[in-house]
Amino acid sequence: MTLDVEEASTQLAAWIERALAGETVVVSRAGHPLVELKPLIAKSVRALGAARGLTREEPGWDAAMTEPEVDEFMGIGPG
Repeated sequence: MTLDVEEASTQLAAWIERALAGETVVVSRAGHPLVELKPLIAKSVRALGAARGLTREEPGWDAAMTEPEVDEFMGIGPG
């Protein structure tokens, strides 16, 4: 999308949002491109299940902790 400086200045917030969404936004003056709006932080794309098989859970990893185990985990000593 190419727009004129005046249009960019009156609707800057909207154009920034469009650039953040991945649209190429070029600001021009008298038909000559001046600047391009683009995110400074690259949008990360992660595929679901990309880490499948990279971790291993021990049997019982999700079992409830006993009161003494909780105290030990929290660093609470006997009373």
